[in-house]
Amino acid sequence: MKTATILVAAFLGTLIRDVIPYSGCGFSNNSDEGQAKKCPDKDIQEVVLEFPPYMILSDEENEATFDRGIVFEYIQSIFKDCCKGEDARVETEALHLESDYFMTELHDADIVFPVDEALEDELTTSGVSYAFYDIVHSPGYVLIDRMDQYNRKVKSLVLKSLYDSWPIFVLIFLLTGIAGVLIWALEYHVRNEDFPLKFKRGSCEGFWWAFISITTVGVLWILIGLVVITMFTATVTSALTNTALPEFTNTLEGMKVGVLEKDFEAEEEARYIEANPLSYRNVADLNAALSSEKVEGIFMERIQTYYYYKDSNDENLRIFKAINAKISYKIALKTNTMQQFIDGNSCIKRRLEHPLIDQIIKNYTKPMKAHRVRVELSCPEFKAYALITRPLRLAVRLTNH
Repeated sequence: MKTATILVAAFLGTLIRDVIPYSGCGFSNNSDEGQAKKCPDKDIQEVVLEFPPYMILSDEENEATFDRGIVFEYIQSIFKDCCKGEDARVETEALHLESDYFMTELHDADIVFPVDEALEDELTTSGVSYAFYDIVHSPGYVLIDRMDQYNRKVKSLVLKSLYDSWPIFVLIFLLTGIAGVLIWALEYHVRNEDFPLKFKRGSCEGFWWAFISITTVGVLWILIGLVVITMFTATVTSALTNTALPEFTNTLEGMKVGVLEKDFEAEEEARYIEANPLSYRNVADLNAALSSEKVEGIFMERIQTYYYYKDSNDENLRIFKAINAKISYKIALKTNTMQQFIDGNSCIKRRLEHPLIDQIIKNYTKPMKAHRVRVELSCPEFKAYALITRPLRLAVRLTNH
């Protein structure tokens, strides 16, 4: 009898401990005071800055609303996938930096995006507790330019370098002329059939003999010729190498680059690498400035570039340089309203700590072509071809007409 009583008591204890809490009789995870809630029971307030392609503001019936964007979709998907069957929604409102109620709107929100270092510091010292999560990582910045303008610039710089090598040509003719006069003076009295007695004709014959000797025969003359011609060839090669990608592959120092207005991170990075950033309101203004050569390139974060230019049909636009940088876009979650859901719902916590956002990024972007430059110079004595790819490769071929 006692054994039966003990078994019944053990069974009832197990039933109370394991079954009743999950039976929906007022003891669910969303209603227990002693347990963290798994999902919100009211709408979540989110305030964001317009920041394509992460948060895109649409104008519907004269009312600006956020209805798409990489981070917008990801946050919506978190609560949709992790809180199935719940009625709570994420209400997204625009945050305006110039607003008098900026800080009030900021502190009233449950979720804030994007959060840079300055805003993170502001929120941390505001007296309200926040949890910060890296939601998107970008590989860095890129520099965009137009191929037609770039090729004109390269040709101009190469030709200028060649024109600046005029002392070498003067040296060649001067040495050849002196050698021609000397050989005429030494040989005309014994070889007058080759070197006429008259100075004008004899010196011309001597000049021609000296030029042929420099370029073909004669040990001493060949050595002198090799030195002079090598100097000229080195000048040509150096001109092609140093000017084919002058600003873009070596340094952006002193370059005028266009950046989007209010993209403070891009502007700061451009100044850090000693470029001269000029702000423009939108991408159309940036392209206009580039076409009119008011700027020498467009400096933009890479994912933004792939978004803004994914539908571009302009074959002249290319990426000329990639600048690696660690860029993280964070979201801030108010602890007293959101932390309980993170602690109670492993799905939400996992999606925030390990964002699965790559596929959404691919839906909004398309990689832009990198540059492939071919420089062709037509000169009276030679043609030079330079083919530059990444990594930099230079091939120069000299051919006689």
